[in-house]
Order: sequence, then C-alpha cells, then structure tokens
Amino acid sequence: MQMILEKLKERALNTKNQKEFIALTRQIIKIEELRVNQERMSVLESRMEKKEQFVREIDKAIMTQILNESSVIG
Repeated sequence: MQMILEKLKERALNTKNQKEFIALTRQIIKIEELRVNQERMSVLESRMEKKEQFVREIDKAIMTQILNESSVIG
C-alpha cells in the first residue's frame, strides 16, 4: 500500500492536468484514510484482547472463590 501511495503522490506532483491531479489527490486521501482506519482497528483489537484476558482472569478468580467456599461449607 505504501508503494502505491508513493507512486500516486509522484504522479500527482508531475501531472499537468488539474482534473487528473484532483483525481489522484482523492485516491491518495482514500488510501491514507484506509491506513489510519487499519491502525485504529489494530489498536482497538489489542484493547479488546486485553479486556477479554482481564474478564477471563476475573472469571477464574470468581470460580476459585466459589470452589473454595463450597469446599469449606461441604
């Protein structure tokens, strides 16, 4: 994706035609937006994985506590 972006930027800078420049600039913007969205998604996935791990640890602690209490009662 980075190579495509660089080629589009080069073409946009070298074009003599305003319509082509605008079209290339729009493509560049869309690619940049896609890259940013992918980065955001990666960060969100990482956060979600950490939260899921935290929930699993809480579940495990609760189950351990329940088992300990039931063995004391029984």
